[in-house]
Amino acid sequence: MSHYKTITELLGGKGNNDIEETLLIPIEDLQEKATAVSAHNPTPSNQLAKQKLVTMTEQLKACLTLNDPLKLFMKG
Repeated sequence: MSHYKTITELLGGKGNNDIEETLLIPIEDLQEKATAVSAHNPTPSNQLAKQKLVTMTEQLKACLTLNDPLKLFMKG
């Protein structure tokens, strides 16, 4: 069984939509909120939080497009 199938089954689903609903949508919502807070109150800590969320979201999306999503979590 592939790691992708294992992750999907652990999340209780059968397809990519479950991963999107479980991981991508919540982190994208959090990223939008961080962007709004950062725009309203552009302190260094808010800017840093926004950048970290953007980076994390990009890494997660890149990981999920791979044949083996666990590569993001493996040390190379």
